[in-house]
Amino acid sequence: YKLEGNKMRIKISDIKSNATFLLICMGLFFTPGIMRTTIVKSQWALINVLSWLGYFLLVKRFIKKGKISVSRHNKYGVLNPLWIILIIVLFIFESMLLPEFETISKIKYIYATILPCCVLYTKLPKDEIVRYTKIFSYVLTVAGTIVVMCGVLDMFIGVGIGNFIATFTGVDSLIESVRQGRMVSYFGHPLLTTEILILCFSFNSIVNYCIKKQSIAYTVYYSIICVVGIGLCGSKTGIILITIEFIFMYVNRRGLRYFILIVIVAYLAYSYGLLDTVIGRFIAGFESGDLTTGRNTALALVLQSGYLKFNFFVGHAGTELSERMIAALEYPPLRWAYLFGIWFAIMICVVLFIIPFVKIIKSRNMKIIIVAITLIFDVNSYNGITTQSDHMLLFCVAMFLLMNLCDALRGKENENMYISSKPVYIGGHTKGSNYNIK
Repeated sequence: YKLEGNKMRIKISDIKSNATFLLICMGLFFTPGIMRTTIVKSQWALINVLSWLGYFLLVKRFIKKGKISVSRHNKYGVLNPLWIILIIVLFIFESMLLPEFETISKIKYIYATILPCCVLYTKLPKDEIVRYTKIFSYVLTVAGTIVVMCGVLDMFIGVGIGNFIATFTGVDSLIESVRQGRMVSYFGHPLLTTEILILCFSFNSIVNYCIKKQSIAYTVYYSIICVVGIGLCGSKTGIILITIEFIFMYVNRRGLRYFILIVIVAYLAYSYGLLDTVIGRFIAGFESGDLTTGRNTALALVLQSGYLKFNFFVGHAGTELSERMIAALEYPPLRWAYLFGIWFAIMICVVLFIIPFVKIIKSRNMKIIIVAITLIFDVNSYNGITTQSDHMLLFCVAMFLLMNLCDALRGKENENMYISSKPVYIGGHTKGSNYNIK
């Protein structure tokens, strides 16, 4: 908005732009795939209508202005679409050589795995990306609060929300998670809930350090929500990642006050048993000699047996996987290589991880680099992004925000500096300016 005399004029274009990004967030965080498919009872419910509608409206103006470019030097728009088209063409060509790979499965894989890369390589003006990053962090905080409150109510009052969700969806893995004492939320599997909570902590920290300084109370609040939530989910990888990320983010002179408060609250959470599930899983992992819940053991067994074979061009998509094979192929690059060939695994990993990470590294903003490493490690610790639900779209939206924010902060290596996202006009004179570094 702008203050002109005694009148406040709100920019309609900003409201529309925010609304389109809010659609993306609403689709991802309040209409999760497991609920859509359970309620609608159709495999086409896997398509996240709200999020994709928001994205198409977001880039509509780029298409009108011809801002779809094959050059990475384009000012803004959808960059390098030919790479995405090439992957789709090669994927379809390879799928023709896999008779057991059904057509409907091919369509779903293209939609769920390849098309989200278009979101990843969308470039926006600086003022938009600052607003969207703040919106993303706030919506994540709301979703995280709902999830953790339900988990705490289940634990202390025995409301049975997690058990209801598991029974309502009828998914065996969720029923097993409830039996193990792990929190089941409306997102579904505890590992996806963990990813949401890691995103919540990561993006709130980015806003805190790079965009707008948050209050101590709010910083402590979202940190507690995320740590307690991941503890209730019982995710060993999640608790390790958020601990390391917290140390790099807040264990410094400026963050010492946060660190002390979080340590106190973490001790209280431990005292009340909120971390018992994840601690128990750690102990079980140490006793079995495999902290990966059997993934590495299963992988070693199938490799030794010679049953697991990787081809360069043609994979094994469409074949039935045994429980041992599913456990062994829990890591996304391995699963892609087995299902579609080594070439596909290499291409998709370059597009998803290598290019974005190199771009973020070049920004030299250590806070964003730490967040990017955390997210890449997390999504590669389980097979979520290889499924046909919202996992890949969620990761691409998060990395798209980080890559664009790096451009907005380019040349400002000191991550403790803040961006003011709007100018304020008072009495006909401008106080501050767009992206005035304070």
